[in-house]
Amino acid sequence: MLAALLNACRVTSRSFEDLIVVICGAGAAGFAITRMLRHIGYDLGLFPSVNGIIVCDAQGIIHRDRDGLYKDKYKFIIADETNRGG
Repeated sequence: MLAALLNACRVTSRSFEDLIVVICGAGAAGFAITRMLRHIGYDLGLFPSVNGIIVCDAQGIIHRDRDGLYKDKYKFIIADETNRGG
């Protein structure tokens, strides 16, 4: 997934920091990809972070104000780390 994003940036002449990534699915793979993209820019000297991440599941976009997130701790974590702009 990371290689595909880097190649897409190269082909479209965009920088990695300008990307807003949308992830369809908040299961195990969606959670792992979200966590990887959130922590990729932890050491800014090593690799930059993407601009934003939006994660969707069967009910729509996962965000902090959505009802029922307390039932699934993984979606609660995703809601805290993504869709910062609302």
